[in-house]
Amino acid sequence: MIYLISAGLISLGFGLMLLLYSPVCKMVCRTCDQVVFDLDKFTAGYRNIFGGLLILVTIIIGSVAVLTPQTPQLHLFWVVSLVFGLFFILLPKQLAKLSLAANRMVFDTESSVAAYCRTVAVVLLLAGVYILYIAYAFAGR
Repeated sequence: MIYLISAGLISLGFGLMLLLYSPVCKMVCRTCDQVVFDLDKFTAGYRNIFGGLLILVTIIIGSVAVLTPQTPQLHLFWVVSLVFGLFFILLPKQLAKLSLAANRMVFDTESSVAAYCRTVAVVLLLAGVYILYIAYAFAGR
């Protein structure tokens, strides 16, 4: 129940913020869009350590996955950890290319929200009211 109330209040809060303080929101978005540091350059000297740690995580998660057959989703985690660990150790240049490809913006949500600021605000307000109504209805049972 607390999750529904929290989600409703957050939705109402963001809706009111977008509706009443849209210039302030745009200024905060511009400020937050600045690059603080480049993670690829920061971690370049530690790629072998990260790869080794990911291989260690692979061993731990893989052994837990084998010992507990009721959690088949763990196999996905150790496979992903193994792939990225091997990327860090064996193919660091391809990992950098993969990082650059992932950094490209596929869909710029910020400009869309800025363009339809009032519409998004009204949708968030309506969603918040609906979620709080559902929480109230469930509390009455």
